[in-house]
Amino acid sequence: MDAFEQQLRRQSPAPPPANWREEVLAEARLASPSGSRETGPTLIALLREWLWPHPAAWASLAAIWLVLISVHHQTESAIQAELIASWVDPREMLEAFAQRHYEGRYVGTAEVTRAAETG
Repeated sequence: MDAFEQQLRRQSPAPPPANWREEVLAEARLASPSGSRETGPTLIALLREWLWPHPAAWASLAAIWLVLISVHHQTESAIQAELIASWVDPREMLEAFAQRHYEGRYVGTAEVTRAAETG
């Protein structure tokens, strides 16, 4: 360290002027969301004001959520049961496709031959 740095370390910082503190705090109050500006109540504040003193409102809200969760679960279970019931073994599906393809190939050929002979 050189002599200048040592001299700076020995000095105590001077306090800022008192009027600066007031100016900075006044600007911060104006910039903060809870400042002196007039704002309307938010939806959350309105819900909190309505629900907090009314336990029945909380209970009804909880009941609605339970009904929604129950309906969702029942619907999901019904869809899964339907999918399981309609499941077909892939080998059976391939066999049926091959059989239809085979039958269609020869049935179609016979019909084309008959149509050519008659027409």
